Amino acid sequence: MVIPFLLLGTGGWLATNTDLFFQITRNLEIFSKVYRLVLINYTDEIDPSRFMSRGIQAMLMALDPYTTFIESTATDMELMMSGNTGGLGISVNKSGDGLVITEVIEGFAAYREGLRVGDVITRVDSVQVSSLSDLSQKVRGKPGTTVLLDIRRPGTRQELQFMVTRERNQLSNIPVSVMLADSVGYIKLYRFNKNTGSDLRKSIQALQKQGLAGLILDLRGNPGGRLDEAVQVSSQFLPLNTLVVTMKGRSEESRQDFFSDERPVYGTGPLVVLIDSLSASASEIVAGALQDHDRATLVGTRSFGKGLVQTIHPVAYETSLKMTTARYYTPSGRCIQVEPINEFDDSDSTKTDSTAFRTDSGRPLKAANGISPDILVSAKPLPAAIRLIERYSMVSWFADSLAPRLTPSLGFKPTNEQISGLIGFLKTNRLASKTYTSQDLAELKARALTFGPYDRFVKSLDESAMAFENDLYAELESNREILGSMIRRDCLLRWYPLGEVVLQTYQSDRQLIQAVSTLRTPR
Repeated sequence: MVIPFLLLGTGGWLATNTDLFFQITRNLEIFSKVYRLVLINYTDEIDPSRFMSRGIQAMLMALDPYTTFIESTATDMELMMSGNTGGLGISVNKSGDGLVITEVIEGFAAYREGLRVGDVITRVDSVQVSSLSDLSQKVRGKPGTTVLLDIRRPGTRQELQFMVTRERNQLSNIPVSVMLADSVGYIKLYRFNKNTGSDLRKSIQALQKQGLAGLILDLRGNPGGRLDEAVQVSSQFLPLNTLVVTMKGRSEESRQDFFSDERPVYGTGPLVVLIDSLSASASEIVAGALQDHDRATLVGTRSFGKGLVQTIHPVAYETSLKMTTARYYTPSGRCIQVEPINEFDDSDSTKTDSTAFRTDSGRPLKAANGISPDILVSAKPLPAAIRLIERYSMVSWFADSLAPRLTPSLGFKPTNEQISGLIGFLKTNRLASKTYTSQDLAELKARALTFGPYDRFVKSLDESAMAFENDLYAELESNREILGSMIRRDCLLRWYPLGEVVLQTYQSDRQLIQAVSTLRTPR
């Protein structure tokens, strides 16, 4: 009696999944035969494991970038799942120059050993690395163990070596919590690590003792982190048991709702949240919840749009699959994720009508593709030459040598001679050679020389490279005021705590100035 009932109640499900299981069986048979034929009959001998790994990786490339195949040892997986790993205190991005260090966190192992922003990691423990995943696997390990890094530093000819000890990186969740003018509080949230919610609560309470009348929560550049901490952060501003975020997968049964779970420490006061294109994941959950419930005004630019949930599934032979299994939705129902996420998504299921979503008070909201601010304020556009030296933190290198020779002063303003010194430093360290234009011209010249004595063409390339270099440094000369402010900022950072530097320099931050103005304007 039970079986017929199940067949009647789930007939559509069975029909659909019977076809799916047939497709799985059919395609696995095809794949298996192709794999076997190649390994046995291909003209050259093929490594079976590497060949299979390449096939899996190629298959997953058709999905979102967060779904990955993990070929780890049992120890590696245990470390990954438990979080009992040691790091070096650096952030790394892949660029045209290789694996470039973009952040060295003060007080941690890499900082103490002398690694700098702009350094390029070429080898780890004498093994060449070319991808972020390779680097992550080789750098991660038990706290207290060491790792040898080979570094190529711009401006130096020889590679450098650093022996760095892995350690638990207990990063400061809130590097800045200060009172600006007119009792406006400012809190910079760095990441959503463990205890972020409780740290935020303590910071707000400290500002309240100083007469807090309005608060700015800065989530710019915050890449996200733990979901539970995003809920805890939201709970500091929303009434108890208020919906913060919904997680939904393919089936209705996968839906999970997350609610604020404590009484807010700052439940009614004026609040502005700053976001930008690097605010992602947990940052977007917080910003979306506060916007949907009319609790905060969002200022800045549209957020990153990372609203996917990953789950790690053990596979076999100490391998696993980290797979996207769900999406995050704000309380109004907006999908945070930029769509589509894969090349197979040709349906309308993730496309949303921007008029269908409203805040609690009925204000219309823009849907999908990240969180859009209530007040759009783009950061001041910088000239290309300025962006280039920021990318390599070259002013920071210059300040390393300048700041120790000066008397610390909050009123410090660089002289024309010091600004000229920076430009000379950039020329000495061949700033122009770091541009794609110079690299392309050099590559074109090298190719021309391999074909024959094309003297006039090679000469024209040299003249073009010189003209480009002259234009680049002319652009720097015409932006001496910006260079001066950069020198001032980096010297102040070497003399004073970050909070004090923010107080001294925030007037040049267009988005922060708008946030202060918004708090002063009655809603």
